[in-house]
This record gives sequence, structure tokens and C-alpha cells, in this order.
Amino acid sequence: MIHIRQCFYCEVINVYIFSKKIKCLDCGGNYRAIKERGKHKYICSTYNNYRTCTRWKLSEDYLIELVNNHYYTELIKQMVITVKNKKEDRPILTPAEIMVRVEQIEVSPKNETFTIYYKDGTFTRITPTREIYWGERE
Repeated sequence: MIHIRQCFYCEVINVYIFSKKIKCLDCGGNYRAIKERGKHKYICSTYNNYRTCTRWKLSEDYLIELVNNHYYTELIKQMVITVKNKKEDRPILTPAEIMVRVEQIEVSPKNETFTIYYKDGTFTRITPTREIYWGERE
């Protein structure tokens, strides 16, 4: 069991939850956080600085939703909780818990796919048609 302290800074200042965790598979660069229309998003730093990579943004809200869905699915698999039909009844991770659980996110802007790798050895993969796959690393 992992004990996590509440992230004081996440609530006091704007913290980008996935900073230094998102890697571009096309150019090898890192994704950087930007604020666009009041929303946190991530974009390839190579594209942002030199325009030599493909422009493809990831929304922080969407990534958080995916991580929370993965967490919920894992709890059901482990039989810790039962299926809850209403989204409001599902457990939600704090920003600090998300930062601890997510190991790395690999993005391919050309293919419009990305994979979220978790420290427990599982992953969430998103296809260009927004199909979601969960699994364990080989």
C-alpha cells in the first residue's frame, strides 16, 4: 500500500500534473505544458520551438480522465470495489496520486496514438479512433 501526502502545491499554484512524463516517439523530444483558453494542454517541445515535428496537443483533462478510468478498472479487477454505473460514485485520484502512479506517457503525433504507462506495470493505450485498451506490460 502506498501512502501519499496531499500535494500542497497542486492546490496553491498551477501545477502541470504530467510535466516531464510525456515523450514524443516521432522526434524523441519531450512534451511541454501550455495553457490555452484557460485549459492545460501538452504539445511536443520540438514542434513548439522549431516546427520540425507534428503538431498534436493532449488535453490534461482527458489524460486525467483516462488515468482515473484505469484506476477504477484496476480496483474492479482486484475486487476492491463493485461496478458503479454513475460516474459521480467512482473514486477519483488527487493530482498528487496521479503524479505518483503515472510513470511515462509515450506519444506518436503522426499516428495520433499514445500510451500511458503506470508504475504498477499496466498501461492504457489510445488509438487514432479513440479506442481505449488496458493491459499489462510484457
